[in-house]
Amino acid sequence: MTTSILIATDSSEDTQSLEMQLTKDHKDCLVLISSKSLITDFDNNKPDILVLAFKTLAKAENYYNELYQNSKQVASYQHRSILLCNKDELELAYQACKQENFDDYVLFWPTPVDNNQLSMAINRAQLSLDRAKAYTANHKLSKQSQGLSNLDTKLEADLNVAHEHLGNIDQTTIKLQQTASTALAVLLERLNQGDLNAIIDIKDANALKQLLEKFQQDLINQHLNALNQPLTHLKTWLQELGTQYTPHFESVRLLKKAAQKIPQTILVVDDDKFAQNLSKAALAEENYIVIVADSGYQALKILSKQRPDLILMDMNMPDLDGLETTRRIKALEQLTTIPIIMVTGNQAKADVINCLKAGASDYIVKPLSHGTLLDKIHKLLD
Repeated sequence: MTTSILIATDSSEDTQSLEMQLTKDHKDCLVLISSKSLITDFDNNKPDILVLAFKTLAKAENYYNELYQNSKQVASYQHRSILLCNKDELELAYQACKQENFDDYVLFWPTPVDNNQLSMAINRAQLSLDRAKAYTANHKLSKQSQGLSNLDTKLEADLNVAHEHLGNIDQTTIKLQQTASTALAVLLERLNQGDLNAIIDIKDANALKQLLEKFQQDLINQHLNALNQPLTHLKTWLQELGTQYTPHFESVRLLKKAAQKIPQTILVVDDDKFAQNLSKAALAEENYIVIVADSGYQALKILSKQRPDLILMDMNMPDLDGLETTRRIKALEQLTTIPIIMVTGNQAKADVINCLKAGASDYIVKPLSHGTLLDKIHKLLD
């Protein structure tokens, strides 16, 4: 599969050498140079790797922040960012990557002594993306397998019910034959005894008896017996179906057990460190993997790298509040299925309605009751 690399820059001085180096070392990569609009170029090309070739760290940060503020696509698919920095800002670039503002950095100005640093960073980014995509695929399979809950027992129960229905049909058929035979016998007896002489004048009792017996055989027993063959086939088919699916039931059980061992991930979005730590501690005790974001923009950055099973979103945050962050997440097809619980300090009806309109699956009011929170999380994840 071809890896696409987009070079975002405010200067054309280094683009030619960058492109030559990348195409030489990564022949399976498609290298694109940002032209008119950096954000439009990003949205149109959806690069796997974004190389930020700005002469200062501040310019690179401004572009990347603007990208998350204005791009409609940036959080919808996984990519990796590589920052090119100058010697004077090397420590700042390290800190920016440590804080996960970028994924990696390379000393590029002045001309680097080691020309392989950028190629090595590209290789690391490709490996990271491959692992992330594999994890996402496995995690998706895990979630789908959880949806198989009780499928085996339900199908077995349904097969048993089907067998019961067939048995009931058999019994009903036998009863119909017996009832018809009894009714005709009673009718014939009453005719012989003359109970119905006022209605029917019988001149040949034996002929009438033969006629009624033929009626029973041709019009009743024949049609009821015609049911036996398809019913027998249906019984055989159900028995074979149960036999065929028995090993598959065992596979489903094993798959469910494996899925249950994979811990689920929750993204906590809150600008309050104390609230972050409280939620993180409570969720970690329940064996959830917890990742945190200090803002809506950081949450979008995290979502461009990994897919949590659920998001716990604070409603009131500076810059990009919880409602707008939720709207942006729900507007992206790749993220819309992630359930979001909105955390609000106000249980006013208008706030609740706004949460649900934005796309939140549920809400919880501060101060948090961890019991209530866990109940809501379990309900949504199950």
